[in-house]
Amino acid sequence: MTEEARLREIICELAKPLFDRGLTHGSTGNILARTPDGGLLVSPTGTSFGRLDPSRLSRFDAEGRHVSGDQPTKEMPLTQCLLRYPKPGWCSPPSALLSRCGVVDDARR
Repeated sequence: MTEEARLREIICELAKPLFDRGLTHGSTGNILARTPDGGLLVSPTGTSFGRLDPSRLSRFDAEGRHVSGDQPTKEMPLTQCLLRYPKPGWCSPPSALLSRCGVVDDARR
C-alpha cells in the first residue's frame, strides 16, 4: 500500500468515530491531511464523516489545484489560505487541533 493510500485510509478511520460520537452530523465538518508530496487530501463537499470513501477524497497538488476525486469542500479556499499563511497562535493545520484536543488519539482506540 502506498503512503498516500494509507493516508486516505487513516482519514476515513479518524472521521468515523467523530461522526459516531456526534461531534459532527449529516454532511458537516471537514477533514484533511497533507500528502508526502506537499498536496492535500480533503473530505469532499456534501459527505458524511460516517461514510467517507478513501477513493473519493478530493486530491490537491502542492500548488493548490484540485487534481482528482470528488468536488472538494466549499470551504477549501479559506482552508488553503489558513494553511498557506498561518498567524502566530493559530492552529494550523486542522489535524493539530484534533491532536491537541485528544480526538485523534481517542478515535484510534
